[in-house]
Amino acid sequence: MSNLELLQQEFSQQKNNLEQESAIFKDLQAEQTKTKKILEALEGDLSSVIAKTKDGLIDASGLTVDEYVDLKNQTTGLKARIEYYKALLEEIEIKIYKPAEKVRIEVGKLQEIRKQICSVKAENSLTEFVNKNSELLTEIYTNFKFSGKFQVGNSNNTTIEEQILNHIKAKFADNINYIADIENGLSIQNPVASFEFRSPMQNHVLSFDKSPKGFERLINEVSQ
Repeated sequence: MSNLELLQQEFSQQKNNLEQESAIFKDLQAEQTKTKKILEALEGDLSSVIAKTKDGLIDASGLTVDEYVDLKNQTTGLKARIEYYKALLEEIEIKIYKPAEKVRIEVGKLQEIRKQICSVKAENSLTEFVNKNSELLTEIYTNFKFSGKFQVGNSNNTTIEEQILNHIKAKFADNINYIADIENGLSIQNPVASFEFRSPMQNHVLSFDKSPKGFERLINEVSQ
């Protein structure tokens, strides 16, 4: 098995590892998105209830005990649900960080393997191209050399050989698609590309933060 084949095999295995870690991260990310939407809806409902009282849409002069209890229950219930989902969001944010770091590590490993694959493939393709076209390249160079198109003592103070090679390189450059993407087999999906990772300093500060988070914080607040 060639070095390229070994690298391609390693790339495939590493890609499977990335997909497994990505699945865990994406599940938590979906739960996080769902929780944020629920929280947003609850906060909207609470704002609507509060707005009704402020805008005088509820007749305070004829307020019955049942109406008051119902209004109180609405606001208290919504506030309790908002507190719960905020705590849930904290729990998810804690849980999602390690899977996100694992995905970032797996993506990095995969990118390093791809670099090696691309380097080997580029060198192999270049060698194959030169070997197949060496006679044609020699013919092109020789014809340019005796064409009189290139002269010694030009404004750039370069030799005839340098001028010919620069001209040939320019022709190659004009026919390269510089925005072509990597082949599908070597593409890498990075689900944590927009994830906000903590800096080393933030991690250091967080390591000293022993305050309760998530549901632990919520229970502590209830018991106080």
